Amino acid sequence: MTNRDMRALSARIAESFDVVQARWGERPRVGIVLGTGLSSLAAEIKQPVVFDYAALPHFPQATAVGHAGRLVCGLLNGLPVAAMDGRFHAYEGYSHAEITFPIRVIRALGAETLIVSNAAGGMNPHYASGDIVVIDFKGRTASDNVEHPGMAAQGHHLELGSGRFIPGFEDQLIGKKAGADVEVKVSFPEEYPVPALAGQDAIFDVTIHEIRELAETEIDDEFAQSLGLQDVASLRKAVEEQINRELDQQSRLILKKKLLDKLDSAHDFEIPEGMKKQELENITRQVMMDHNERGGEAELTDDEKDELKVIAERRVRLGLVLAEIGKDNKIRVSDQELQKAVITEAQKYPGQEKRVFDYFSKNRHALEGLRAPIYEDKVVDFILELSEVSTREVTPAQLVEEEEKTLAEGIEKSEKPSKAKKAAKGEDKEKKPAAKKKKASE
Repeated sequence: MTNRDMRALSARIAESFDVVQARWGERPRVGIVLGTGLSSLAAEIKQPVVFDYAALPHFPQATAVGHAGRLVCGLLNGLPVAAMDGRFHAYEGYSHAEITFPIRVIRALGAETLIVSNAAGGMNPHYASGDIVVIDFKGRTASDNVEHPGMAAQGHHLELGSGRFIPGFEDQLIGKKAGADVEVKVSFPEEYPVPALAGQDAIFDVTIHEIRELAETEIDDEFAQSLGLQDVASLRKAVEEQINRELDQQSRLILKKKLLDKLDSAHDFEIPEGMKKQELENITRQVMMDHNERGGEAELTDDEKDELKVIAERRVRLGLVLAEIGKDNKIRVSDQELQKAVITEAQKYPGQEKRVFDYFSKNRHALEGLRAPIYEDKVVDFILELSEVSTREVTPAQLVEEEEKTLAEGIEKSEKPSKAKKAAKGEDKEKKPAAKKKKASE
């Protein structure tokens, strides 16, 4: 790829990036690609912000059955994720550059881990699930012999049992050997997303070039070196460190959530109506956009409106509490910390670092967007240093269970009206917005 091509690709990525960031300010830690039949996982994502692929610049359109064609951003077990609900395939006529483009956008948004899934099942006792056939195919609709886009490919690698092709296609390759020419007759489903092919009979001329059996990868020095590491010991150490970092991040998220819940319970004061109204408008606008994209009700119910009011009040109150603690204890975000955050952002865009630096130097609002989470984390760290925090060893499964429990408790609390908190505390009890360091033991 030439420098000119790289610049053009970077510009396209930036366009999609801007569309997502305009509506979803979070940074995904994990990107997920949902394969055939796995769309239901997208419904598990909380606080979803949904983008149809058609609304994202330069995104291909999903045409395979069972692929919804949308990017779903939100929280999965409390973890910010960006999930592709529907993927793209070479047999749809897309190039490798087009197929990988959404992954580049997800990486640009901040994801450091990618999970790719697919539906797989055994088909043929002579073939093992996961075996790959290398084929050429060329198709046409049976009624008029017209070749449509996506119906031809050369050197395509088809994983047996993947269910990626039209139902019945893979079945007709059973028992065939390398070098065989096969005429495959199939029918496109009635619900197929391409109108010209929906419900149509089709004929594919297929040539099988090669059959590759699935073999177990040996984890040795050679494998480690293929990943850029010195030896297998280095690989094990790198994997262990990565797992520990992710577990540490999960532990901190749980601890931070519990701390914020404690702060929320300990402070009950009237907040400025203007701030509350603005936050409620922002949340309501986002929720309504999500409702509309998911085909939900046009209007929010009274219960939903009450819930959003509680969430808005909590956000504003916690923001004021943290700001007061930071102010009283002279907590600041240094220029070095902010510069480090900008560098981290720039590293997400190889080849266009200067453009990122220029963007933040000319856009004060964007720079403040980096400052806010750093400030919040510093205040949280300050409070935790003054607190008695008990620790216990748990397994990774127990940590996930604890995270889900903490999230569920938070949802339950947010659904209770704010008046209940007042009644429990007593309306005459005066609360200070925050404690200074010298009073932290109170």
